[in-house]
Amino acid sequence: ALLCSGTLLVTGIKNSYASGKSCSISPNTIYCHVKTGGTDSSTGSNNNPGSGGSYTVVSSKPVCVWTYLGVGVDTSNSSFGSTQGTYYKISCSLNAVAPNLSYYNVVYFSRGYFIIWIPPSKPTNFTSVDYKNVASQAANSITLPSPYIEMNPSAMGIVNLPEIFAINSSIWHPYTAAASVGGVSASATATPIGINWNFGDGSTLSCLSTTQLLIPNLDTCTHGYRLSSYLAQKLLNISNLGYEITATVVWSVTWSSSTPGFSGNLGTLYTTGTTYLQVEQIESINN
Repeated sequence: ALLCSGTLLVTGIKNSYASGKSCSISPNTIYCHVKTGGTDSSTGSNNNPGSGGSYTVVSSKPVCVWTYLGVGVDTSNSSFGSTQGTYYKISCSLNAVAPNLSYYNVVYFSRGYFIIWIPPSKPTNFTSVDYKNVASQAANSITLPSPYIEMNPSAMGIVNLPEIFAINSSIWHPYTAAASVGGVSASATATPIGINWNFGDGSTLSCLSTTQLLIPNLDTCTHGYRLSSYLAQKLLNISNLGYEITATVVWSVTWSSSTPGFSGNLGTLYTTGTTYLQVEQIESINN
């Protein structure tokens, strides 16, 4: 018979020797020391010991022995799919206490033993917030480069002549980092999506130019200055180094994990490069 409680089993065995006896339990055996009946002068025996005599009753404690059989897939239960679990053979002596079978998959049952399959522990149910927090740490570890500004003409700008602006194309690609905290792993990727320009004379422009500095076309960023640097110092209070040109690269940051369904956006990052441009006024002479 398979009982459901080890406490009931031990209590039952102890009660069978309880009258006038003192019992103790070792891992697999119950010992009961008996003192009953007789007088001090009686010789005593096992059936009727004197008050000064005693005898010990020893009872084997029913046990179940677990034997590891190996790892495999439980083909009897399709709900676990191809999950690898662990097989055990459990052999029990008469009246031993069987484990609570509701926690296991019994794949074979026979007189005196049965075989169970135990699925692996379920992973912790991490939430999207857990993954996003770890991905944010990954994003913080990304070192994004600042743009290097290129111009044509580069040595000196000329009033009313369109200047071509670009940044070094070598930085124009995604940057990725990963992080893992407490069993949660996620990665973050920063991808350049645009360039914001400030030309130092109050004019701004958003464009994607990372091209070589060729003839202006739809793929290049251009700007023309109406004042020379000299006049701009007096009228616009610009630096004596010339117009301050600033290029700000806009990076879109996304995150993902190896767990399906966990991904999203982490916002926007920016890196900036700065240079100066002297602009000259060229006078034409008509004869």
